[in-house]
Amino acid sequence: MKRHAGDYDDFVYCDKEMTDEYTPKAEAFIQAIKELLEGK
Repeated sequence: MKRHAGDYDDFVYCDKEMTDEYTPKAEAFIQAIKELLEGK
């Protein structure tokens, strides 16, 4: 672990399982925002 990583709680280390879980959620969120901006 790098020295500065111990200084902050906002560092997150992701493994494949975590990215597999959050990628579809992030894509759905992005799509929802696009639709809001386009007025759909």
